[in-house]
Amino acid sequence: MRVVHYVAVWVGLVILVALELVVFNAGLPPAQARAGIIGLASVAALLVAVFYQHLIREPRGVALLYIAGLLAALGLIIGMVVSLGVQAGLGSF
Repeated sequence: MRVVHYVAVWVGLVILVALELVVFNAGLPPAQARAGIIGLASVAALLVAVFYQHLIREPRGVALLYIAGLLAALGLIIGMVVSLGVQAGLGSF
């Protein structure tokens, strides 16, 4: 890839951070603000993985293995958050 592509991705990441700050300071209800920030951060993580970690050039099997690892990590994180919420007395699912 040429340097122009890396600079364009970097500018995209800067814009995503600026949008996260806008969402944070927009006065939204906490649940909506968290969802917006997590969504924007997920897009930023995807950009980093695809372009800076060169996932776009990897064989399909490697990309699928990477995605499977991400999904497993997401499942563990969701389980941890639910477990912490139940332990704190915030209800159950």
